[in-house]
Amino acid sequence: MPKARFTAPSRRQIIKAASALGIGVAAPSVLRIGSALAAYPDRPVKFIVANTPGGPSDLVGRMITAALQQSTGKSFIIENIGGAGGNIGMEKAAHADPDGYTILLATNAYSINATLYHKIPYDPLKDFVGVSELAGSPNTFVVKSDLPAKTMKEFVALAGANPDKFNCSTPPIGTTPQLQLEVLKLREKLPKLEAVVFKGGGDALQALLSGTT
Repeated sequence: MPKARFTAPSRRQIIKAASALGIGVAAPSVLRIGSALAAYPDRPVKFIVANTPGGPSDLVGRMITAALQQSTGKSFIIENIGGAGGNIGMEKAAHADPDGYTILLATNAYSINATLYHKIPYDPLKDFVGVSELAGSPNTFVVKSDLPAKTMKEFVALAGANPDKFNCSTPPIGTTPQLQLEVLKLREKLPKLEAVVFKGGGDALQALLSGTT
C-alpha cells in the first residue's frame, strides 16, 4: 500500500472511536502512487482480526470500521481469523495482495510471537508496513461477583488455601493475559491454579460468566 496520508477520518476521530493496538498492511513489492490513489477505496476494505469475535481486538476493529464507514461512505468489513496465538490470521494478512485492501489489526501478539515460537509464518520486519497506533488496552484480572475475594491479595490467599479449586481463563497462548497469569502463578506460588486457554478474549470471558472457570 502506498505510504500516503488519507484525509478522512482524522487520527483524532479514529482514536476516539477506538478503545488496543496497531494496524498494518501487507508490504508492497512495488510502490504505486497515481490517480488510483485518489479513488481509494473503490471496493470493500477487509480488516483481519487474528482472534475470535467478542474480545478486545475484535471490539476495537468493529469500532474502527464503523467510524471509517461513517466518515468515508465506503465499505470496511471485519474478518475474524483466530487460532495459533494469532499466527493464522497474521499469516493470511501477510500473504494478501499488497494493494491496501487487506489490513491487519495487530495486537501485541505481533511482536511477542516472534520470540515465543521457533518459527512463525510471517516476517514481522518485512511483511507489513505500520499505519497507526489505534489505542491502548490494559489487562485486568476479574472474578465473578459472588466470589468472597474482592482484591488480588484476597484471591491469592483464597487460591493458596484451596489449591485444587480454582482455574483461570485466558486468551490464546502468548497473549499478555496468558503470560501474566503464568507470572502470577510463579510469583505467588500457585502452581495448581489451572490456566484454561481459549481462542480469544470473548471466549475466555464467556467461560468465566458461565461458571466454567
